[in-house]
Amino acid sequence: MKYKLLIHPPEYALARTEAFYERQASMGWLLKSRNLSFSLFEKGEPQSLHYRVEFAAKRDGSIHSGITLPEDQVAWYEACGWHLVTSSGYVNLFCAPDTTDPGELYNEPEQQAATLVFARKRSAQAAIAAVF
Repeated sequence: MKYKLLIHPPEYALARTEAFYERQASMGWLLKSRNLSFSLFEKGEPQSLHYRVEFAAKRDGSIHSGITLPEDQVAWYEACGWHLVTSSGYVNLFCAPDTTDPGELYNEPEQQAATLVFARKRSAQAAIAAVF
Protein backbone atom coordinates (compact mmCIF):
# COMPACT_ATOMS: atom_id res chain seq x y z
CA MET A 1 0.00 0.00 0.00
CA LYS A 2 1.12 3.51 -0.70
CA TYR A 3 0.91 6.31 1.79
CA LYS A 4 1.69 10.00 1.62
CA LEU A 5 2.00 12.72 4.23
CA LEU A 6 0.91 16.27 3.40
CA ILE A 7 0.78 19.53 5.32
CA HIS A 8 -2.89 20.41 5.69
CA PRO A 9 -4.47 23.90 5.85
CA PRO A 10 -4.88 25.57 9.25
CA GLU A 11 -7.73 24.04 11.24
CA TYR A 12 -9.62 27.36 11.42
CA ALA A 13 -9.78 27.52 7.58
CA LEU A 14 -12.75 25.18 7.37
CA ALA A 15 -13.62 25.59 3.69
CA ARG A 16 -9.98 25.21 2.61
CA THR A 17 -9.51 22.17 4.86
CA GLU A 18 -12.66 20.46 3.61
CA ALA A 19 -11.80 21.21 -0.04
CA PHE A 20 -8.24 19.91 0.55
CA TYR A 21 -9.51 16.51 1.74
CA GLU A 22 -12.16 16.34 -1.00
CA ARG A 23 -9.52 17.03 -3.67
CA GLN A 24 -7.22 14.34 -2.28
CA ALA A 25 -10.08 11.78 -2.24
CA SER A 26 -10.90 12.62 -5.87
CA MET A 27 -7.30 11.66 -6.74
CA GLY A 28 -7.54 8.41 -4.77
CA TRP A 29 -5.74 9.59 -1.62
CA LEU A 30 -8.02 8.75 1.31
CA LEU A 31 -7.52 10.36 4.69
CA LYS A 32 -6.36 7.96 7.41
CA SER A 33 -5.23 10.30 10.20
CA ARG A 34 -3.97 13.78 10.98
CA ASN A 35 -1.96 15.55 13.64
CA LEU A 36 -1.18 19.19 14.34
CA SER A 37 0.42 19.88 10.94
CA PHE A 38 0.24 16.78 8.75
CA SER A 39 -2.39 14.50 7.26
CA LEU A 40 -1.69 10.87 6.36
CA PHE A 41 -3.35 9.50 3.23
CA GLU A 42 -3.60 5.96 1.88
CA LYS A 43 -3.83 5.24 -1.86
CA GLY A 44 -7.17 3.80 -2.95
CA GLU A 45 -9.79 4.22 -5.62
CA PRO A 46 -10.68 7.83 -6.45
CA GLN A 47 -13.84 8.82 -4.64
CA SER A 48 -16.15 11.79 -4.64
CA LEU A 49 -16.54 12.61 -0.94
CA HIS A 50 -17.75 15.53 1.16
CA TYR A 51 -15.71 16.34 4.28
CA ARG A 52 -16.70 18.30 7.36
CA VAL A 53 -14.54 19.59 10.19
CA GLU A 54 -16.11 19.53 13.63
CA PHE A 55 -14.51 20.90 16.79
CA ALA A 56 -15.17 19.30 20.16
CA ALA A 57 -16.27 21.88 22.72
CA LYS A 58 -17.22 22.04 26.37
CA ARG A 59 -20.81 22.93 27.21
CA ASP A 60 -19.79 26.59 27.67
CA GLY A 61 -18.43 26.67 24.09
CA SER A 62 -14.73 26.70 25.05
CA ILE A 63 -12.44 24.08 23.57
CA HIS A 64 -9.02 22.62 24.29
CA SER A 65 -7.03 19.66 23.05
CA GLY A 66 -8.29 17.26 25.74
CA ILE A 67 -11.95 17.48 24.67
CA THR A 68 -13.49 14.83 22.40
CA LEU A 69 -16.93 14.66 20.83
CA PRO A 70 -19.49 12.82 22.97
CA GLU A 71 -20.44 9.39 21.62
CA ASP A 72 -24.09 10.42 21.25
CA GLN A 73 -23.07 13.41 19.10
CA VAL A 74 -20.95 11.16 16.84
CA ALA A 75 -23.87 8.71 16.62
CA TRP A 76 -26.22 11.55 15.63
CA TYR A 77 -23.83 12.70 12.86
CA GLU A 78 -23.53 9.14 11.60
CA ALA A 79 -27.33 8.80 11.60
CA CYS A 80 -27.39 11.94 9.41
CA GLY A 81 -25.04 10.29 6.91
CA TRP A 82 -21.62 11.46 8.13
CA HIS A 83 -18.86 8.95 9.00
CA LEU A 84 -16.13 9.85 11.51
CA VAL A 85 -12.80 9.42 9.69
CA THR A 86 -10.32 10.61 12.29
CA SER A 87 -9.87 12.82 15.32
CA SER A 88 -6.83 14.73 16.50
CA GLY A 89 -7.11 16.78 19.65
CA TYR A 90 -10.34 18.71 19.39
CA VAL A 91 -10.48 18.45 15.55
CA ASN A 92 -12.81 15.75 14.18
CA LEU A 93 -13.16 14.97 10.48
CA PHE A 94 -16.30 13.44 9.02
CA CYS A 95 -16.94 12.36 5.44
CA ALA A 96 -19.95 11.32 3.37
CA PRO A 97 -20.26 10.05 -0.20
CA ASP A 98 -20.99 12.73 -2.78
CA THR A 99 -23.98 10.68 -3.94
CA THR A 100 -25.81 11.32 -0.66
CA ASP A 101 -27.09 14.53 0.84
CA PRO A 102 -26.09 14.20 4.51
CA GLY A 103 -27.02 17.79 5.33
CA GLU A 104 -25.09 20.40 7.22
CA LEU A 105 -23.92 19.88 10.80
CA TYR A 106 -24.98 23.42 11.73
CA ASN A 107 -28.07 25.41 10.84
CA GLU A 108 -26.52 28.74 11.88
CA PRO A 109 -22.86 29.72 11.31
CA GLU A 110 -22.80 31.42 14.73
CA GLN A 111 -23.06 27.99 16.37
CA GLN A 112 -19.44 27.26 15.45
CA ALA A 113 -18.03 30.80 15.66
CA ALA A 114 -16.55 30.53 19.18
CA THR A 115 -14.61 27.40 18.31
CA LEU A 116 -13.20 29.04 15.18
CA VAL A 117 -11.86 31.98 17.20
CA PHE A 118 -10.11 29.56 19.56
CA ALA A 119 -8.70 27.50 16.67
CA ARG A 120 -7.25 30.62 15.03
CA LYS A 121 -5.60 31.71 18.30
CA ARG A 122 -4.22 28.22 18.88
CA SER A 123 -2.71 28.11 15.38
CA ALA A 124 -1.06 31.51 15.88
CA GLN A 125 0.39 30.41 19.23
CA ALA A 126 1.75 27.20 17.70
CA ALA A 127 3.41 29.16 14.87
CA ILE A 128 5.06 31.55 17.32
CA ALA A 129 6.25 28.65 19.48
CA ALA A 130 7.72 26.91 16.42
CA VAL A 131 9.77 29.99 15.55
CA PHE A 132 11.27 30.18 19.03
